[in-house]
Amino acid sequence: MALLETVKRGLLVLVLGLSLCACLSNSSRVRPEDNVPTGGESDGEWAAGATFEGEASWYGEKFHGRLTANGETFDMNALSAAHKTLPLGSTIRVTNLANDRSVDVRVNDRGPYAGGRVLDLSKAAAGRLGFLNQGTARVRAELLDVGDNAYAKQGVVAEHGDDAASEPSDSSLETPEDGETAGKRIRIGPYSSRWKAERIFYYLRGRYESAEIHSKNEEFYVFIGPFTTEDVRREIFSDLDREGYDPVLD
Repeated sequence: MALLETVKRGLLVLVLGLSLCACLSNSSRVRPEDNVPTGGESDGEWAAGATFEGEASWYGEKFHGRLTANGETFDMNALSAAHKTLPLGSTIRVTNLANDRSVDVRVNDRGPYAGGRVLDLSKAAAGRLGFLNQGTARVRAELLDVGDNAYAKQGVVAEHGDDAASEPSDSSLETPEDGETAGKRIRIGPYSSRWKAERIFYYLRGRYESAEIHSKNEEFYVFIGPFTTEDVRREIFSDLDREGYDPVLD
């Protein structure tokens, strides 16, 4: 009889243990809504209906009037956005999850590259969503229309794949060799495509107005400088190296 009771108690403990493990497993399982982006992005490809969630920020006066990643002039009063990988020219519907406000914006720039954020919105778009004062907001974005990555240059729209049309003139693409500037810049790269170099350039340009894209032997680089003193150049070099850009003193 005692043996039977012991067996029963053992079975009860085993069942309770298995149940507890199952509960812990279910509680730590990733929820479907956590799997973002969803609905279309696969291996870098985007399709209409794709959605993603995350923290969004906004940018305005500091970049107003500067060129965006697709060659347009940034207008902080227009409804636009910057995203790291969405095709330029795409239209997305952004919803502020805190107040359920929505706005449709056009992706014409690259970024953001800080704080794990998924979108950088224009000042006007952030105002529509009601988070100008907060600075950031948790948002959900839905891809409505996939852009064609068209690059606007000197009033002409050209495809990024068309190197002759989308790149600057040949003279501006050559590595600097001027005696006054050679050896006084910082080089980041190389990158296999201009698009990859642009992702770095359009982030760093906010900190360094001298940032430029150059190419040599079908590889693309981002150059920063020249600098007023060698000490300044080495200080900025250290900052970029610490941030993981793998800079080179050129």
